[in-house]
Amino acid sequence: VGKNNSLLVCFKAKNESIYINGRPCHVLHNAAQHVSKAFAEASVFFVQDFLVDLYYYFQGSTPRQVGAAEFAGFCDQEYQRVLKYASTRWLSMKLAVTRALKQYRSLKSYFDSQADKKSDLKLIKLKKYFHDPMTEVCLFFYQSVLPVFSNANSLQKENPQLHHMVDILESFERKLLGRFMCLDGFANIPLTEIDPMHHHLSDDKVMIGFSSRRLIQSNDILPVEEKTVVSAAKEFMVAAFRYSREHLPLTDVVAHLPEAVDFAKRATMDFSNFQFFVKNFETLHDRVGEDMDSLYNKFAHYHQLSDATIIKCANTSSVFDLELDSLWDISGQMKATNDILCFPLLFEVAKFVLLLPHSNASEERIFSIIQKNRTNFRPNLSLDKALPSILTCKINHLYHIPCHKFKPSNDLLCRVKAATNEYNTKHASFKW
Repeated sequence: VGKNNSLLVCFKAKNESIYINGRPCHVLHNAAQHVSKAFAEASVFFVQDFLVDLYYYFQGSTPRQVGAAEFAGFCDQEYQRVLKYASTRWLSMKLAVTRALKQYRSLKSYFDSQADKKSDLKLIKLKKYFHDPMTEVCLFFYQSVLPVFSNANSLQKENPQLHHMVDILESFERKLLGRFMCLDGFANIPLTEIDPMHHHLSDDKVMIGFSSRRLIQSNDILPVEEKTVVSAAKEFMVAAFRYSREHLPLTDVVAHLPEAVDFAKRATMDFSNFQFFVKNFETLHDRVGEDMDSLYNKFAHYHQLSDATIIKCANTSSVFDLELDSLWDISGQMKATNDILCFPLLFEVAKFVLLLPHSNASEERIFSIIQKNRTNFRPNLSLDKALPSILTCKINHLYHIPCHKFKPSNDLLCRVKAATNEYNTKHASFKW
């Protein structure tokens, strides 16, 4: 989606009204990876190297895993295997860091007991990491700051989220700023005008995590080392804010306007939001472009629609019990006393807006499913029959019911049996 000869440029050349989302989930993941380099340069602790070395040291070695389990028992801890950090798996760093901290005491005892082997470079690096008390401090900092990224990753949901996207992303950036800046430096100031290099909190108030602070005090860590961690934390958060501000689609006009279909904000919405979509997207213009007066009249009705009316039609206790697409589906079926639909044109616009993508998470999941099914051991799955059928089953997976809880109906079993018999008959190699 770059500016020079990218797919975005090619698509825009074909159709100027096309909308391409800015991949916010991917940007959050890339930001967490990118800014860890800034922390590493300031603190000399590279979390990716630590997590990768730790995983592969134990991976595939039963004696090492048994030794780690014994030390976990000595430390009164339940042994849990080290989680793999994968740079291509979104925000897997948080889970890997949390698991390493849970096992930290036993892992430290394990590596302290290991004899030095000059031939084993991974062991030497890990012994150095666990001997340094600042390693645990840095891990606690990551455990404290990474939830800010993962909480914003709620955009991975498959139900419509575009109307929430800008609020979620702006909240993410302001949470970052609140960890190292004074409130006067960013409160009520547009994100594009904030300078993250000024209005910093004092070092003792910079949020590096309460566990990190407690560990620094209990381990009698030198003030110089504490200052290094605080400086590295500020470098991390400044870099994260700059990277996200540059790459997140916060200035995208289309990303701001879907709030118009948010029922919770309908009383404060302006008709210009609906007008924008009709004007800029040919599909909508062809459907409702000639009936703008009627669309405005319906918008005025929607503007004043009460929660009680929706609750009565939906037969529910609160509008917040329903997803936005369900609310609009109910509104689209509402009829006046003369049995005419109340919001036919408005429903067309809302349906179009709700179909706009808020993330590329669903597409990424499909790629992951393909990689897990069409492997090197099964390279001959046909692209037109077997693989699409597997994908259909995996993606739908029976309305998200786990396979061990699913109970097929008698009708489904009969149809499956009939289909199996039909398939076997057609593909029989010979007849008796």
